[in-house]
Amino acid sequence: MASCQPTSMYVLHRYREQARSHRGCVSQKFFGVTTPRAHVILAPFSQGQSLFMTPSSATSPSIIRIAAALLIGPDGRTLLVRKRGTEAFMQPGGKIEAHEQPVHALARELEEELGLAINPAHATYLGQFSAPAANEPGFVVQAELFQLTIDSDVSPAAEIEEVRWIDPGTDGDVTLAPLTRDLILPFYRASLNAIA
Repeated sequence: MASCQPTSMYVLHRYREQARSHRGCVSQKFFGVTTPRAHVILAPFSQGQSLFMTPSSATSPSIIRIAAALLIGPDGRTLLVRKRGTEAFMQPGGKIEAHEQPVHALARELEEELGLAINPAHATYLGQFSAPAANEPGFVVQAELFQLTIDSDVSPAAEIEEVRWIDPGTDGDVTLAPLTRDLILPFYRASLNAIA
């Protein structure tokens, strides 16, 4: 089982399902990499705080449920988007509507934001990742993350102002949303290292 040791971040786990024989961290394998399967929220760590909290001891933040894509090009770079009037680049995707399956929300959002038509059956589910929302103070974004490999051109549309392909080994010299910076890009880097 992989260690769930944070570096300079406080990690708050809220389990999606009851774990009978595990405490602190439930994990699963993706790309040969053992990763947390818990609902993870990152926030600054301060002295005296408990490292792992249970749902009963945690204050529930306001949650924004989204479907997000780890879009990978033929060269291994990943596509990030920046919404109009904002600074942070993030994974493409958007809010999941009531009674909508996450993968169908992703297909709808990719079509609206990038003109990219995908077959939902080709999207690989990677898990649920959560972090403070980049553009909504006091909110936490809870992303159902899917991986897709694409080789078609995309163009910004709807609320997307800019798209950028970045090497996963760098931050692309841009401001990144917490979810992308702290969880998704490190996850992608770890998967690449496991394959190499």
